Amino acid sequence: KISELEGESRFWVYSISKETGKIVPGYVTGCKKTGVMEECVEVHLDNGKVIKCTPDHRFMLRSGEYLRADKLDNGAELMPFSSVLNDQLSYSELMNTADVIKVVKVVEVDWCDVYDLEVDKHHNFAVEQGVFVHNSGIHTLPMGRIVKGMYTSRYKGGIITAPDYSQL
Repeated sequence: KISELEGESRFWVYSISKETGKIVPGYVTGCKKTGVMEECVEVHLDNGKVIKCTPDHRFMLRSGEYLRADKLDNGAELMPFSSVLNDQLSYSELMNTADVIKVVKVVEVDWCDVYDLEVDKHHNFAVEQGVFVHNSGIHTLPMGRIVKGMYTSRYKGGIITAPDYSQL
């Protein structure tokens, strides 16, 4: 759970570079609680997965633009984290992959505590539900594992971490 990572920093996640549009290592500079008993929604995806977050949490669309959770329409296409990791794929190539993940519905749910994962430079990361989300811009996790039950600045769920790139 992300709550268990509160105060942690200096690990890697998968991000998308704003400059190149490619999947790159994203360096997490911090993880902290950003809210207590915040209003939350659930974003239901067509792959059967659900992301719990605050209404203002931003999701990366297949176009590379971001949209708040409460503004996502049914059928909105989110940027997929491909099941076959290829750091040579750009936005346009990711948009043409077989992986198409769409929003089914967004529903209001119970209040929840929220946490933020700050990803230096790229400010986005892949979550275990198979899409990319934005961090809040406050802090950044080690790559190579999936962390379940995480909230990120208005997000609850898991993240996809990547191998440790610090030795490269």
